[in-house]
Amino acid sequence: MLDARGAGMRKAIVCGSGVAGLSAAIALASKGWQVDVYERSTAVREIGAGIFIKGNGLRVLDGFGLFDNIRAGCVVLREARTLDKDGRILQQRRLHESNPVWNIQRERLITALLDRATELGARVHTDSSVEAVSPDGSVSIRGGRLGTE
Repeated sequence: MLDARGAGMRKAIVCGSGVAGLSAAIALASKGWQVDVYERSTAVREIGAGIFIKGNGLRVLDGFGLFDNIRAGCVVLREARTLDKDGRILQQRRLHESNPVWNIQRERLITALLDRATELGARVHTDSSVEAVSPDGSVSIRGGRLGTE
């Protein structure tokens, strides 16, 4: 397979299918890379309940074409408070639209990232624990060796 310059297609191996791994897969696949994501769990899944996303994270999601999809399932925070141990307000401030903070369920975020990565051609391999990475860019998975060449 050739890339747009007529050279061999660039290949990438991503270890892990969390927010960072799937984001890397999307970024690379959108630039024409052939991407394989290796996940040690038997399924791509979220860890944790919710995540706050603001500023740069929102711009990245917008660049991935996920802004509207993610926005539909978010709570947009309008106010930030700092409380003491008894629940009394120590600090309170309004959050403006120019610097939004969104709260989203991790499951929805991971699903959106996974769907976009696979839509762009990234291949996700579950139950595939990466055991070692070599300086030449190859990885060992269950005794097998995969390279980026």
